Amino acid sequence: IERMVDAMHRTGRGVMVVRDQHLRPLDCERACAMLAPHFVAQQPYTRWPGQSKPIPGCPHLALLGNYRARENGEFGMDVVKGEVIGEYKPAANTLEEWHTDGSFLPMPKVAIALYAPQLDDALPTTGGETRFASCTAAFESLDPETQGKMRSLASVHSWEKFMRLLES
Repeated sequence: IERMVDAMHRTGRGVMVVRDQHLRPLDCERACAMLAPHFVAQQPYTRWPGQSKPIPGCPHLALLGNYRARENGEFGMDVVKGEVIGEYKPAANTLEEWHTDGSFLPMPKVAIALYAPQLDDALPTTGGETRFASCTAAFESLDPETQGKMRSLASVHSWEKFMRLLES
């Protein structure tokens, strides 16, 4: 794990891809717990209105995508067969929605983990083009004068304003 995290920082610009994993939610929760010491302590997933239901035994996970329950009580969740149990908020094609997960929280997230099961209907057929950018690499590419200007700036991270932007 240490070599993977080191490679992520050195060559992956903060992104680690681990392919061909076949994990159930509890296994994914355990795998993330093994990575946590290399970042900060794991934070429980804070659910807001309209977000996915909790997965029992997995306080740090949320389901994304247009995944529908294949059976009643799938993953131990309070769901019925056919119910959409993943979060899927399609952004308008005109909107370049760049965000940092949890940047508005008192203790912002340092890392996130995304897991996409290899199921025909688990991910949307259109949209969902998740992209990653390294703020560290972007900052380091700036000239010293611009870096100095950037250090003097502050920003406001607001969940409410972000949701309004998506809904407009």
